[in-house]
Amino acid sequence: MANLKKDLELIGIKEYKKEELSILVDSLITQIPNSMGWGLPFELGSIKTNRRDGNALICSLGGTNWIVSLAEEKRGKIVLSKIFQKSFFIPSDKKFKSFESFIEEIELLIEKALLKIENKKINTIGIALAFPIISEEVEWGIDAKFKDTKLPKGWHIEYENGENSLYIGKTILDKLNRKPHHNIQKIVILNDVIAIGYGSNLGFIFGTGVNAACKIKGKLWNTEVGKSVIPKEIFEKDKVLKKQLLNIDNKRKLPIIEYLIGGEYIKDRFAIAMDLLIKDGYKIQNRLPEQLSLLETELLSDFANPFFNLEALASKYRIKYITPYEFKILKELSSVLLIQTSQLIGTIIASVIIKSNVKNSNELGFNVECSVFSDGYNVKELALEYAKNLLLEKGINTELSYTETSSTKGITMITLDYFL
Repeated sequence: MANLKKDLELIGIKEYKKEELSILVDSLITQIPNSMGWGLPFELGSIKTNRRDGNALICSLGGTNWIVSLAEEKRGKIVLSKIFQKSFFIPSDKKFKSFESFIEEIELLIEKALLKIENKKINTIGIALAFPIISEEVEWGIDAKFKDTKLPKGWHIEYENGENSLYIGKTILDKLNRKPHHNIQKIVILNDVIAIGYGSNLGFIFGTGVNAACKIKGKLWNTEVGKSVIPKEIFEKDKVLKKQLLNIDNKRKLPIIEYLIGGEYIKDRFAIAMDLLIKDGYKIQNRLPEQLSLLETELLSDFANPFFNLEALASKYRIKYITPYEFKILKELSSVLLIQTSQLIGTIIASVIIKSNVKNSNELGFNVECSVFSDGYNVKELALEYAKNLLLEKGINTELSYTETSSTKGITMITLDYFL
């Protein structure tokens, strides 16, 4: 137990040194595309309209959760009401979809929502997709095509002849409007990080996945920073990440930064670290890694909280089988894991700010959709501190502030701003 911190460091769960963070910042800046030739290739927000009262159907379609909401605008006030949510906690091999079946899945979701609000007149739909897409302005709104067939979170799109030239939104509209009781005229489809960045120069996602958007020359670009590869100097020392890659559905097995801090992956790192500690001789019940691999950020955060004790664990989570010895290990593991997460989030924030060539200002704000960032114990405070220090190293002296938002809110504002 006396060497626990050192043993965690040896498997890759550690607080990075200042030099390692500097290497990572330089690497991320290099990997964010210079042209960023996809995302939103026009100036969002350049169209100004006086909105009128009306309704829109809003869909936020992520890798694991699809949420459908009704947006109503009345006399300048927007009311957003969730209609229902669908979850995809299924194995990757079940997420293979032909383009047609994927579109049908979305169409059925929209159809179900429209039936629930049949008393509302809907002629506009906004969709935020958590997949790499290329969006463009079209006659029927803002539409998109998939950038790749292999999507995050285990989704795969299989095209048949000519389908790769089809617009996602237009295909959905055509299917919906074949039914006599629908008259959907406009659709907006954007990547979720673009929706989150709307109204700001910067937008970040630190949730199931990791991504960022930044505004360059008036245009908001999807950086796909979460897909940046960890430098060899850092990766080679991370035994946990090497084991993660053996289980990840990624043919190239690249060690990308999302695998270190994405909410879907942090619990994997937690469980793998426990397995490695058991092999190193730590007396941990063999069942613990598997049982705690399903933990949510809240439990991980509680473990990291110095005031959280065994009695609180039993009371809040009804977990009574952990010994005091194991509890100390879990607390140290959680604490270091969340410090590491904070450092990496701070590194991403700093890298994207530097890449966007923002001018020095007293305060720089950004939009963020987050679970790990906001829910992890002390994560946002440490992440902002690390980001500020890394920016200082590059000659940018600024205070950082953030606004918590969501792709649902972002796509709502874009849809209403443009088409209502």
